[in-house]
Amino acid sequence: MTSIKEIREAIDEGLDKLQAKAKAAATQMGLSSDDLSDHINTQQEKLKDAALKLQAKLDEAVPEETRTKIQGAFEHLQVQLALGAADSRDAFNARKKEIQRAIAEFNAELDAANAAEERELAAEFDALMTVYVAQAVILEAELEAAESQYEEEEG
Repeated sequence: MTSIKEIREAIDEGLDKLQAKAKAAATQMGLSSDDLSDHINTQQEKLKDAALKLQAKLDEAVPEETRTKIQGAFEHLQVQLALGAADSRDAFNARKKEIQRAIAEFNAELDAANAAEERELAAEFDALMTVYVAQAVILEAELEAAESQYEEEEG
């Protein structure tokens, strides 16, 4: 089974990350603050949906103890995504860091479950992990583009 680190490296090595950053910047360029907030919230919902699908697949295949650890990391990720966009640049940067930390914690739990279990559903699980990681990369690109907009507005 493929680890999140391997999937992320494949995305980072390819043009996917650069394309996500360019698309995010282009999309956000003409957005008002309210529209930008709505756009980021939409991307957060997409990541949440991808994580929910991955969580559901894990619930079928991993032992209770592993499920509990993953569920805790997933709940933390959900809380961070639910907190939404911040009003000031400092608050935005703090929120961005918390979202990135929550993604990293969820990724670590997924990788631990991945390493601990052999699954018959490996291909399906890998496909869900790839969608989740791609959506996490897109959200991170959106957050970086939004941060650039904050800097331009202040400058």
